Amino acid sequence: MSLTRVVSAVPSIADRRLLAYAGYHAPEWLLDRLDPAVVSGIAKPLIHAAADQQFVARAAAKGLITALPGEAWRNQLAPEDKRRLALKPLDYMLDARADPSETRLSDPAISEYAATYVDAQISRGATLIGTPAHVHRVDGDVGRDNDLRLAEAAVAEWEGRQGSRERPDGRPTALFATVAVNAAALTNPDFVTWLVRQYLALRVDGFWIAVFNSRHGLAQLQGATRLGLGLQSDGRFAILSGVGDAHLAALARGLAATCAGHHGMAPSFPPADLPTDEDDDTPMGVPIYHPAIMGSTALGDDWEPARRALFRRNPCPCGRHAADQVPDGRAKREHNLEMLLHEAAAAIALDPLDAATVFKRRSKAARTLRASLEIGDLKPGWRGAASARAWNDDAGSIGIAEAG
Repeated sequence: MSLTRVVSAVPSIADRRLLAYAGYHAPEWLLDRLDPAVVSGIAKPLIHAAADQQFVARAAAKGLITALPGEAWRNQLAPEDKRRLALKPLDYMLDARADPSETRLSDPAISEYAATYVDAQISRGATLIGTPAHVHRVDGDVGRDNDLRLAEAAVAEWEGRQGSRERPDGRPTALFATVAVNAAALTNPDFVTWLVRQYLALRVDGFWIAVFNSRHGLAQLQGATRLGLGLQSDGRFAILSGVGDAHLAALARGLAATCAGHHGMAPSFPPADLPTDEDDDTPMGVPIYHPAIMGSTALGDDWEPARRALFRRNPCPCGRHAADQVPDGRAKREHNLEMLLHEAAAAIALDPLDAATVFKRRSKAARTLRASLEIGDLKPGWRGAASARAWNDDAGSIGIAEAG
């Protein structure tokens, strides 16, 4: 297979890293806290790139991979439905609803859509450029065919404009195929196998798996991780996003990268409202992650006693607040970032073959602690992500290890 130029500054299965998701008006201190041994780049929705231009420029100055997902799936929504005027400056955003999951697009429409999508990312500072993708209610039909044709057109645009050259600031660029998928579809092993084969045929540098509507179930996370490992089977990279905290188990299992961070853990389709300039970015509604329970504590005053007991019994090493106290105010965001980096570093350090054993042991301890604090069950997806096997080239299919 003829691939585009091999780029060193992209995720690699030999050098696993996290991409830090930076939501709307991400704080400047976030970039200063990123550990290059753990984080290779940032991801920020393209619709926020103009408003957060300084943040994107600072990421570039630090030499970070910069992904600006274009979220083409927003064209599937009515203009007045959660789209807002912030989307209008993007040339590929249409005036009326157009749902490629329902209607086959013409060849001229495919070509123009892909070209403007690629150009919008490059012009706003991205170094990791994605192809358009949409969320399909019925997968494997006309919608997926449109996405594959859009990806092929984006490759042609990329190659025609020699897009894999360095940016003016010297940072190398690369093209990935976006694989948007409803989490429920990933529970079908045959469908996952079909997806792998379809996308491996594309002349791209790697793949970005964007999961929507995740329920954090065992089979869903097995499928998502199997999809990533399958797409990496010829040495290219796969990035997994949208699966919540269990992305860490997928990273440990051997994916080149996962993408996680504030506002970017488990997207839904249709999506929540876009934030506006008037939105108050206070941390009052921020769930607090704790590694001992492998998840976040519930929001609300009723759960405050359990949160206090959790931190008293399991002091936090993040250094952003008193170790035995629940973080408050800005410290919530700082704590969550430190925990994300700490957990990602541990996942990267694991031998992928040991992931299932390690996360099985951690899951057992977390379930015991959760039961004693009466704070709800552990999401089973952790075990699914950690136990997924790699693509089996001989059998031409994907197998699953026992979750335990």
